Amino acid sequence: MSSIAEIRSILKYDKKQTTYKHALLRALCDIVLMNPQVEPGPIGVAVPLRLMAERWIAYYWPFVTGAEGILQGGTGTTVTGKRRADIAFRRELTSLRAAWDADDEGGETRPEHGHVVVSLMARATSRQSLPAAIVGAYETALRKVTQAVEYPIRHAGPGGGDWSVFPRPAKLAEMPRGTRPVPSARPNDKCLLVRKGLWELFQDMGHWIEALCVHEWAVFTEHLSHQHHRIRAGEVFSLLLARPEERRVLSWERRGIDRLLADGVVFVCPWSKKRIVSPEDYDLDHVLPFSVYPTNELWNLVPADSGSNREKTNMVPSLARLKKAKKPMADTFAKYLEDSQLRGVLEADVLSRFASMDFTVTGFPEQLAEAVTLMIDRVGEARNLPRY
Repeated sequence: MSSIAEIRSILKYDKKQTTYKHALLRALCDIVLMNPQVEPGPIGVAVPLRLMAERWIAYYWPFVTGAEGILQGGTGTTVTGKRRADIAFRRELTSLRAAWDADDEGGETRPEHGHVVVSLMARATSRQSLPAAIVGAYETALRKVTQAVEYPIRHAGPGGGDWSVFPRPAKLAEMPRGTRPVPSARPNDKCLLVRKGLWELFQDMGHWIEALCVHEWAVFTEHLSHQHHRIRAGEVFSLLLARPEERRVLSWERRGIDRLLADGVVFVCPWSKKRIVSPEDYDLDHVLPFSVYPTNELWNLVPADSGSNREKTNMVPSLARLKKAKKPMADTFAKYLEDSQLRGVLEADVLSRFASMDFTVTGFPEQLAEAVTLMIDRVGEARNLPRY
């Protein structure tokens, strides 16, 4: 069966007791589209289950609100007569959302806050600022969701699967030769092997497959709601597409940049080319918008004058703008490297996204600016996003 036929079969014809298969394919599309620089090895690409589980936390966050939440699978009863959970991690994810709600800084919980929580937990600097209750609840939920991710991997495909489309996950260190890992994968990570043909299909058609996943997920959830409180597919669609527009204050990153400014370092806005000489002169701009890539990785943060930042808003810079911005971006990266704290974070963030980058080579800031330019342009094209 061809790769496209397998995906069509999973979405349209596979038996489904929960929305797990929709979430599985959507997470794979998301990961592929956000890693356009990764070309598959002869065998395929290794994707950590942890990385997929992080996506699931964000996707399922809107469905664990209220007294019982929104059904994501049939309930029924077990052989012992107990009520079966619709999704295995509902209790843990509900506890995480409750811990977030209880935090004064969290504010009123919104459907897109799952993306924000995942983003904050991904960075040591932001994780340390969160209450222990949120960190503990997140780690518990992530473990439970990671276990649940394996179920649709096993059962995807005609007749309930049993590893018919995807092989049994294994540690990265045990993957066959010819497997290329995504940049953030670690040797002991349990990974899903996405074979070469499937990875290339997601590269070429991921934007459309992702849209179909969301549509089928919404329709399936509406059908489930007949057993519970009624929810329309359009409402589910909106919940699934909720993306964060706001962001937490980037106080740690700003402090580092302000230290450099206090030492007389001058930055240049990559969009307007205006000089930035004081803390009042700039906003911290996400080159790839936060609503598209909700993390505060330092390679994606540049000081920009406020007018340019407001004009750019949530648009992705065009390739022409990115090319013109390469030199000021490279200069900004070079200045980050002058600060010991910013340097350590930049190196960690780069390795999680661009695994092959070598910090010791001459011209590293220029190489990083080139890699960022290509990556952001490819993401904009693959997702058909509005351009600045």
